[in-house]
Amino acid sequence: MPDSQSDAATLLALAGIPTVAGKEARVVRFLEAWLRERPSLVCTTDDAGNMLILHADAAEDPVLFTAHLDHPGFVVDEITSDRVATLSFLGGVHPHFFDGGRVVIYPADPDDRTPPVCATITGRTEAEPPERLYRTCAIEADSSLDGLKPGDLAVWELPDPEIDAHGVVHARACDDLAALAAALDALDALQGTDDAPRAGLLCTRAEEVGFIGAIAACKQGTIPQSARVLALENSRSFDD
Repeated sequence: MPDSQSDAATLLALAGIPTVAGKEARVVRFLEAWLRERPSLVCTTDDAGNMLILHADAAEDPVLFTAHLDHPGFVVDEITSDRVATLSFLGGVHPHFFDGGRVVIYPADPDDRTPPVCATITGRTEAEPPERLYRTCAIEADSSLDGLKPGDLAVWELPDPEIDAHGVVHARACDDLAALAAALDALDALQGTDDAPRAGLLCTRAEEVGFIGAIAACKQGTIPQSARVLALENSRSFDD
C-alpha cells in the first residue's frame, strides 16, 4: 500500500477519471500525455482501440503487463426532458446499489466543455440473470441536461480518490485503473535498466462487457506471439 499521496500520484490521478466500456477517451488522453514525457516508449493502437506500449528497443519476447481502461458505468440512451434521461448500465454491480443511487453524467468527448450533471436513479430494469451485465436506469437530474446527449457517459457519484490514515486507497475506479497505475509505475521504475526492453504494457478496452478489447487483441495479433502476459486485475476472486 502507498505510504503517501506523493507515492501514489499516478494512481490518484487515474482513479478519478470517468471511464465506461467503449467510452475510455479520457483515460486514453491521460496515457497520451504520459507517453509524451517518455520518448523511449512507443505506443501502437490496433483497430479495436487497444494500446500496446513497448520500449523503443523492445525484446522479441516481452513480458506484457495488461490492464483494461474501463470500469462499470453508464451510457446515456435517451434524454426525454430537461432533467430526465434513460441510461444503460454496462458492467456487473449488485442490484441494491441502483436503488436511489447517485450518478454524475459527463460528455463522452474530453474536449466537450459541457459541465457534468449530478442525478438520482429513479427506476431500473432487472438484468438477466440479476447478477450479470446490462440493465436500464431512469434518472432525474439535479439541474438541466442541456448540452448532454445520447452516447455520453455517467459514473457513480463518489468522492475524489484518497488514501486514508491506514494507507488504504478509496477510489471510484480501482478496477482496473489501479492496475494501470501500477503498470505505468513499473515501466517507469524499469527505465534505464537492462530489463526495460523486456517490459511492455497492453491496455485493453471494454473489458466490463465481455473482454471485447482483449479478445480483439488476440484475434488481430496485437499481442506478439512470443510475449508472456501478466494480467493485472483489481476485482474480487471467484471460484470460476
